[in-house]
Amino acid sequence: MAKIKIEELASLPSFYLPRLSPDRKKIVYFGDQSGRMEIYIKDLASKETIQLTDGQAPRSIRAGFIWHPDSKHLVFPKDQDGDENHNLFLLDTETKEITPLTEYPAQHYPIDIDREGRFLSLTSNREGQLNLYILDLKSGELEKMTSFPRPVSGGYWALDGKSLFFSTNETEDTRNNDLYMVNKDDKKIQKFYSSGKGNNDQCRKVSPCGKLLGLDTEKEGLTQAAVLHLETGTIFYPKTGEAESHFMDFSPEGDKYLVRVNKNATLKLREYNLRTGKASNPEIPEGFTSWGEYKSEEEILTLFEDTINRPQLISLPGKEIIIPAAYNGYNPEDFAPGKLVSFPSSDGLEIEAILYLPKGEGPHPGIVMVHGGPTSQDFLSFNPFCQFLTSLGFAVLRPNYRGSTGYGKEFREKNLGDIGGKDAEDVAQGAKYLSGLPEIDSNKLICIGGSYGGYMTYWQLVTRPDLWTAGIAWIGITDWEKLFQSSAEHFKFYLEHLFRGLPEKTNLYRERSPIHYAPKLKAPLQIIHGVNDPRVPLEQAQIFRDKLLELGFKEGKDFFYEELSEEGHGTQDIQQKIRIFKLMEKFLNKV
Repeated sequence: MAKIKIEELASLPSFYLPRLSPDRKKIVYFGDQSGRMEIYIKDLASKETIQLTDGQAPRSIRAGFIWHPDSKHLVFPKDQDGDENHNLFLLDTETKEITPLTEYPAQHYPIDIDREGRFLSLTSNREGQLNLYILDLKSGELEKMTSFPRPVSGGYWALDGKSLFFSTNETEDTRNNDLYMVNKDDKKIQKFYSSGKGNNDQCRKVSPCGKLLGLDTEKEGLTQAAVLHLETGTIFYPKTGEAESHFMDFSPEGDKYLVRVNKNATLKLREYNLRTGKASNPEIPEGFTSWGEYKSEEEILTLFEDTINRPQLISLPGKEIIIPAAYNGYNPEDFAPGKLVSFPSSDGLEIEAILYLPKGEGPHPGIVMVHGGPTSQDFLSFNPFCQFLTSLGFAVLRPNYRGSTGYGKEFREKNLGDIGGKDAEDVAQGAKYLSGLPEIDSNKLICIGGSYGGYMTYWQLVTRPDLWTAGIAWIGITDWEKLFQSSAEHFKFYLEHLFRGLPEKTNLYRERSPIHYAPKLKAPLQIIHGVNDPRVPLEQAQIFRDKLLELGFKEGKDFFYEELSEEGHGTQDIQQKIRIFKLMEKFLNKV
């Protein structure tokens, strides 16, 4: 068994967001094999891999690629040092020529290109709220297609290129999303599907024949993949039991489609035949499959990983390895496996979590690592951060607290209007569950999290000061009122959704802000924040630091403060990951 070194662990090459070309002959992906993030293309016949960019790709990824129907060009986004003001660029995969498509300080997200290759659909907040635009790829003219006060998602072209399918919310219920179409020429908008008020319905993909629309719907309380016939309005809605599912891809002939089933903190592929109505599960090793696309009517490409096996891209049913996992001298056995556990919260609600135990004899200090979102989820997938912590000798528990995705609508909505309430109690009960295990030193419990998990770390340490030995708050929220004031319009809508109202209509923003409870801090706290973070601005860390100093806390003793240059809301960049790992390691050694 090899001893894991932090720099080597953070430097293990990874690849992200693979996308199959329209002619199904090539795969494009983000990869950091060169030491920084670049765009690569792999020919599936010759197996040749070519690096397409040399410094022009984003250091950290917040949006993916869109292929041109000619299978030669693609559109990719790039921001400036993590600020998420993505401009869009056209890349010629044969000549490597890069052409800017937008040059404006706003968030631009590429969605789809029509079958003729003339128009690119995108969402942008360049005029305030996130709305739908189309860009003429020949003239460069950008035209706004929608003007909704609430965010728009999607924007998928109909086969004839005359209309686009998208989703938004025109109701007062912030949980709601319905499906719409807009005519490109006269901008006439029509709502064409809703599974019911308060349900979140999302467009996903138009079939090759143009007659079918893949979507996700909450028709019966669980997110389920479905297929809508655009001409008849009929919907094929197979149920996946008590598991959620998400639409992935149509087969080339459109007779089958692929979904991703979410159950027990893992994702599995399932295939449905539209002619027979029957379902089948592609034969794949036990593990986690986050993505799948059809290479042919009978062949599927998918990502496979588990808690100790790093991601690899394989084809099914033959299990041919297309992009191998990189280990650089390590083996899966060198890593700590994660296992699914559960524990009751204070009100009896069962909470699933993933537990990692380090090598060697205990008792081990324990870490509760809280995911962001909060509408997100921890999975039984390979997590470098957990491997970093277990390599230092810590046991790690990753709870999917109430508000997490993957457990149905009712569970996901249990923290709405109660941010920092019962979800915080779930995290605290996770700490108590962890401390009760025989392998754990119950006197050494640390809370770590990023984004909403960073908020939860601040919140745990100031509202439950006797529970924790230390905490690391990374890109976390300390003042919800100030966050609302500084947020982009689509983020404001999300905050309104979480708090069930605007700041002037509910006192909860103030009541659940750690800044107002700072005097109660007892345990050492490390604060880490990127200077270019657009989601949780640096101000959130600065005001908490300043409050601690005002109260007489000593920097370097009671708390440790780090601002990260050229970084935004998290990172996938190798050097930036190494920097974060080393800062955390230094702090953990102190406490």
